[in-house]
Amino acid sequence: MDCSADGCVIPRETYFVLVGGDAKQTQGCAPRQRELFHTSLCHVGRAYAQLRDAGVPRSRIITIVQLHDYLQHLPPRSYPRSLFESECARLLAEGGATYDGTDVNPGTVWAVVLGLVSKQCPTVVPKHLTKTLILAIYSHGDAHSTKASHSCGVSDRRSVDLMTSVGPPPKLDAAKTEWFAHLPYPTPPALCEELYAQVAVQGCRGGRTQAFCQLYASQLHALFARWFASQPAASPSTETSAGSVAPASSPAPSHTAGPPALVCLLNYCRSGGVLEALRKPAARAALGMDQWPLHVMVSCQPHHDALVGGLWQAVFDQLTQAMKQRRNKQEQQQQEQQRELQSSPSHASRARGPKSQESKSREPKLCPLQQQNLPPVSTESRLRVSLRATQGRQRVCTRASSSKLAVSDTLPSSSSSPAIPTLQALFFSALAQYRRENRFELKDHVFTLAYPSNFGRDDDTFPGDLDILLAAQHDGSPDWKGLQALQKRYRSGAQHGYPVYLWHPMDWEGPEASLVRAVKKAQTMVAVPDCEWGASDFKNATVDALF
Repeated sequence: MDCSADGCVIPRETYFVLVGGDAKQTQGCAPRQRELFHTSLCHVGRAYAQLRDAGVPRSRIITIVQLHDYLQHLPPRSYPRSLFESECARLLAEGGATYDGTDVNPGTVWAVVLGLVSKQCPTVVPKHLTKTLILAIYSHGDAHSTKASHSCGVSDRRSVDLMTSVGPPPKLDAAKTEWFAHLPYPTPPALCEELYAQVAVQGCRGGRTQAFCQLYASQLHALFARWFASQPAASPSTETSAGSVAPASSPAPSHTAGPPALVCLLNYCRSGGVLEALRKPAARAALGMDQWPLHVMVSCQPHHDALVGGLWQAVFDQLTQAMKQRRNKQEQQQQEQQRELQSSPSHASRARGPKSQESKSREPKLCPLQQQNLPPVSTESRLRVSLRATQGRQRVCTRASSSKLAVSDTLPSSSSSPAIPTLQALFFSALAQYRRENRFELKDHVFTLAYPSNFGRDDDTFPGDLDILLAAQHDGSPDWKGLQALQKRYRSGAQHGYPVYLWHPMDWEGPEASLVRAVKKAQTMVAVPDCEWGASDFKNATVDALF
């Protein structure tokens, strides 16, 4: 444990790499040609502060983002500068970004993750990690065809049914598509051949010069493979969840039986394209992916735009909350141990007065905490403390042994200390938060498919009525029965005192539209986060064991 300077509560072998990108055309050009607001800087600054507040030492967080490069070109008292300096206050106060300016490029990400130390990249993730690497990338994203003559899309679908005439963007052909995230500066020439040998850049708009500023899905696949190949296998009999050496008889977390873990968060448009190859059985077999403790989270589908903040904020909220729960759990355990020591018979004997030299020699040696002159504890108090400790352990064991995954398993409980979530439960909690915080997108699409006949009147309460139901379930999904009941109340007049009907905006006063059907259709038109796993049992690893 690395606790001396920062009060850290995570193993020292856990590293975080936060990458904030933007497009070459918007932030990698001359200062006067740049867009006013940077895409990712606020999000990286906020995530950095959350991790530091959760106890992660700065030395374990590597940031790759245009911090000084962006701020130095803004007027001192301008709104954008004040906003970004506020969001990145802790990052600025603690020395700024690890890599800034022209170092914000795909080659830096590659070298940092793989531990390729050089004059240009002196700070990297150590090659021989024994725990977990968190790689998080926030940027713009897009896709292009593998060849200039190819089209990676499909033909538009047409229908006379108004409920299906408006739909999601067309899907992309994985065999003809290269997905990528934007970074503002190009990869150094020394790394271009290594990084782009497996990328079909012929169809890139802007040519090879533009392609060298883009981090491709195929490069991430190669990055994963090389990273796992370079890691030594951990021994389950000699390492504990805290990263310390333990006797061979000590139990160890299941994830330490293989190589170190890699958790990747991708928040940019079309980021779901990274999962396309990872889901093909032939690709998984060729890479040996079924043996990897890998978890990849994406903010949207391969053909869809991502939401601002989106999954990024939800994941870091849930992750740092779980890490703080872990810290609180450790503090509670220490307090219980202290109370048990205070109530021990040896401590009570010591409190009654001095003993003879012969009696003292027969007593076991006490630890420094037991040697404190603490007041005696009554038998009744000792029984209460013991009962509370036993009940607490039973609750934790019951939660840990349950195979049912639910968002409620990761939320605080007023009756007991919350259990540390598994990695899969953490993702589900983040997904539920994402659905609640971004239900506005779903609501806007519902409006294009169904709207009440009292549109424009003062008593039009449909936006508020709908908002309550769109993410009402515990997992952030719609309350389907509530939606049916709402339409019945509108139709019967119980809601407004007169009948109100739902119509399609393009067929006003036509057949009544189904609200449930409209919401289900709207769900196909919004950004939907997704994830993929390497080893199937890795999803059951707890945050406590990983971090």
